[in-house]
Amino acid sequence: MIDFTVKQQDISEKLSSLLKDKELLQLKLDDSLGCQQQAIEREDYDEAEVLNTRIQQTKTLIISKEAQVKRLDDEHMALENRKSDKYKDLSALLRRSVDKVDRIKAQMLEDMAQFEEAEQTAILDKRKRLHYENIRIDEISKEVHAAKDSVLQRI
Repeated sequence: MIDFTVKQQDISEKLSSLLKDKELLQLKLDDSLGCQQQAIEREDYDEAEVLNTRIQQTKTLIISKEAQVKRLDDEHMALENRKSDKYKDLSALLRRSVDKVDRIKAQMLEDMAQFEEAEQTAILDKRKRLHYENIRIDEISKEVHAAKDSVLQRI
């Protein structure tokens, strides 16, 4: 993108320079036309012919500058189009990336929910096992106390 912007700035500078040159040539043309008109009024046809040649050359230069301006305008527009295409590509890539991130996020949330559910089930199973184990220990403890009491009574 920076490359496109730099090229566009370069083209803009060239366009500005060409337009200034064209303006100067137009002023020179107007001046030459005025001088030619004065030469014709003075009936100095040799000078008028020289000025006519200069006018033709200036017109040719103006046409050349206009063609260069048009070419640079076309180049500028082509750069704008390529830049626009790049922005579209980047936008599509960004959209795809966001979609991927959203899918990953959804998958992570689903995985976390499954993990949490599995952990909750495991905790409940362990609590049940501990509860039944406590009951068994209490029963064994009662049996041991009963046996201890019966032994103590015999003694």
